[in-house]
Amino acid sequence: MLLGVEGFAAQGPLLFAHRGVPGEHVENTLPSFWTALAYGADVLELDVQMSADGHIVVAHDPTAERVFGVDRAISETRFADIKRWRVRGRSGQLYEPAGLSEVFDAFPHAALNIDVKQERPDMVPVLLDLIMGHAAEERVLLTSFSHRILGRIRALGYHGPLGMSQRDAALFLLGPRLPRLLPRRGAQRLQVPLRHGRINLATRAYIEKAHAAGLRIDYWVVNNPIEAERLLDLGADGIVTDDTASIARVYARHIRTRGFRARRAAEASDPADMLARGVPAARTMNDVFEIGSRG
Repeated sequence: MLLGVEGFAAQGPLLFAHRGVPGEHVENTLPSFWTALAYGADVLELDVQMSADGHIVVAHDPTAERVFGVDRAISETRFADIKRWRVRGRSGQLYEPAGLSEVFDAFPHAALNIDVKQERPDMVPVLLDLIMGHAAEERVLLTSFSHRILGRIRALGYHGPLGMSQRDAALFLLGPRLPRLLPRRGAQRLQVPLRHGRINLATRAYIEKAHAAGLRIDYWVVNNPIEAERLLDLGADGIVTDDTASIARVYARHIRTRGFRARRAAEASDPADMLARGVPAARTMNDVFEIGSRG
């Protein structure tokens, strides 16, 4: 689905697949993303780090130990060595790390939420060159907890949609005057957990405050269908989930009952049927899953 800048700012509610479908595949891998799109995700949420030789790698953690069992820092490892890492999933399928360029090539029309994890200003121009080299600026939402990183992205003239830094999100919670300043910082979406300490953020008042500031608000990570239904009823603009199949069914019911645009052909479909039909945005399922046959 190609949302574009205006789409990320105005269209909703959007379903974000958090690192793909981590309950079925190894997170942040091509098979995980393929399955998320097949289940009905609007946006692939993924994390990026930079390798020692300047390649953008799709990975959440600074090291590969948790996911691939390799106690090596991604920032200290060459990309060719990173691509040699392997891990078997529960089904016995073999997975490998993905470079961001591989994601762009595999899913040339998919909307992406790229979360920048490393606090490295030198990573930003590399990332932006990659996005613009794939003509993907209109379909990429860039987010980061780091105010410094988002400031660097803005300073380099990125015109695609941006999320709000953790610092600005905290200020938004505290100050009634801040909302007037936020649009000048370039933020279009506010992505928050259900709670911040003792503060409940999943309220109609908080959602309306975001909308009054010209922001769209997404909640993470929501895997409970009842909670997802409640958030949509309150007016949330997006849900970030590990369980795309279940939450897609909630979206489908919500669209039917609330009259949102019928932008999901998945309305009452069984996820297995959706997967069998495939997703035009990707090359072919065999292409994405080909690493499963490697030794």
